[in-house]
Amino acid sequence: MTRAQSDTADQVGQLYDQMAGFESDNFSGDHNLHFGYWDNPEDTSSLERAEERFTELMIEKLQPKPGGRVLDVGCGMGTPAIRLATATGNEVVGVTVSHEQVKRAGLRAGAAGLADRVSFQWADAADLPFADGSFDSVWALESIIHMPDRARVLREMARVVWTASPSRCRRRRTPSGAPPRSAAPSRCSTRTEASRRAG
Repeated sequence: MTRAQSDTADQVGQLYDQMAGFESDNFSGDHNLHFGYWDNPEDTSSLERAEERFTELMIEKLQPKPGGRVLDVGCGMGTPAIRLATATGNEVVGVTVSHEQVKRAGLRAGAAGLADRVSFQWADAADLPFADGSFDSVWALESIIHMPDRARVLREMARVVWTASPSRCRRRRTPSGAPPRSAAPSRCSTRTEASRRAG
């Protein structure tokens, strides 16, 4: 990571440290401030329910393998990661450049009884601190649009899994469970599902 990249990550992290306090002070429960998804123009769901629906839709699109390990890039306050783990039984690791988000997301996971399967840590998405093929799936839920070098971030996301499709990134395993030696990271792309209809 270059000095400029490190400075940018620190600046963004400081902003989200401040936003974490705003969110906690102005929203209740496990609310996570992000896009909502309404099924049609007649859908009168509240913003909070639409936000939950957006996360549910992303989980459906991700289709994580049972018992798999998922990386949440730009995890925010942790609510989507917690919902993903609850819905699928997967282990989820969330990364963010905000130390305050790491702390508060960890508290949320503990309160949900998921501290053994859901964890959060500080990391720059452009320089992920994980070995190749460490995860079965990866998502970036509304976070990649805020990253200055998206191509680098996508390469890093592809590196930590083994195979990819337009809506998810996954790795292949041999019958013994180990990733094949000949496998190489491939492309990883993301879609902003909130801006299009499901299916």
